[in-house]
Amino acid sequence: MSNPGTLVHSKSKPKSIRIGSVYIIGKPVNETYLYLESNLPQYESHDQSISLSSHKLIGKMVSIVGILNRANSKAIYILGRRDRKDFYKGLTKIYADLENALVAKELLAV
Repeated sequence: MSNPGTLVHSKSKPKSIRIGSVYIIGKPVNETYLYLESNLPQYESHDQSISLSSHKLIGKMVSIVGILNRANSKAIYILGRRDRKDFYKGLTKIYADLENALVAKELLAV
C-alpha cells in the first residue's frame, strides 16, 4: 500500500503526460542515453543517431514543449529546459521516447 503523495511507477503510460509536464533527466545506464536524442529520430532503431553525452544533462529539469505523433502511432516528445537555457550550445530542445525513457529512468517524474 502506498502513502498519499508517493509516486507509483508502472510500465503503462502515465495519464498525466501532456505539454508542460515536468521531468528531471536521470543518469543513463551506459553513459549515453538510449531514449533521448538531439535530433528527430528517423528510424525505430536507436543505433542510427548520435548519442547525447550525459555529463551536462544529469539533473536538469525539463518540460514537454511539444508532441509529435508519428505515422506508426508512436509519439515523440519534445523537451526543453525549464530555465530556458540551451542543453548544449545551440541545442534548445531534445526528443524523447518518453515511455521507454521513464522505464529506463533516463527521465524521472517530478
